[in-house]
Amino acid sequence: MRRNALGDWDIWGGAAGNEPRHPGGICLHFCLTDQVSPADCTVLLSWLDTLEQERRRRFASDRGRRLFGIAHGLTRYCLSLWTAARSPDGTAPVHPGEWRFAAEPFGRPRALLPPGTAPKPPAPVFSLSHARDAVAVAVAAGGQVGTDVENVGRRGDFPSLAERFFAPEERAHVAEAGDSPEGRRRFLQYWTLKESYLKALGLGMNKSMSSFALMAGPGTAERLHDRDGTGGIWDFRSLSAPGGMIVSLAARRTAAGEIPYVRLRIGESISGWSEPIAIPPVPETPRSGMGVPKNPTL
Repeated sequence: MRRNALGDWDIWGGAAGNEPRHPGGICLHFCLTDQVSPADCTVLLSWLDTLEQERRRRFASDRGRRLFGIAHGLTRYCLSLWTAARSPDGTAPVHPGEWRFAAEPFGRPRALLPPGTAPKPPAPVFSLSHARDAVAVAVAAGGQVGTDVENVGRRGDFPSLAERFFAPEERAHVAEAGDSPEGRRRFLQYWTLKESYLKALGLGMNKSMSSFALMAGPGTAERLHDRDGTGGIWDFRSLSAPGGMIVSLAARRTAAGEIPYVRLRIGESISGWSEPIAIPPVPETPRSGMGVPKNPTL
């Protein structure tokens, strides 16, 4: 893992120096919400569609409305960044405000290109997670990907939660550390990795967390055992992020078993943590909403 002068973390599963300019892997974007400037927040909110605006207004607190707006506006921005990085002239064929979304059978939203998009790139897949003070968005060309973020300072009855949701080997690994900062870190690493896997499958809590087991190593999960027989070879990563956050990612590997390229981008604002992007004026057309209220992961 290397940090460059722009503050990006590049995590590469292949030989050093072989990173493609516009990787076909995964971009994982992270930001602390209290570091998003008022000007950037205004821009992000302007991209939300009617349904998202209505869902945002339902939150009782200003903090909740701000978090929802940043998370969903940032998702739209990340999707446009992805398509811009893969277009011949480096411009975004889809304005952040023009993304449309449809709900999959268990409620996970998927991105749809607006009608008439030209040239027509494939719509990327994405996963969104937000904690009290942070947002993480993973974007990939296709396949299955999920992300989850939590604050390592989060308090809770972790032994009871582990007993209810973790597999026996996971519970034993957490119990080894006892009631200590390391014990809390292990619990949250497993929790975010398991949440990421469920999001990548698109099943949410319709699949029991205790039906599969991960053996977590330093920064990664080295083994997956899923008793339901979910196929494929998976890659799991857990990273420490600013603000005392832990960010985890689950992705199905390629048919050849290759580890996906992952780029983690950390920053404070639209202008501060991402490269310049040419975005055309947004047309005045109706837009559909992101997801539906039944989706528990957004």
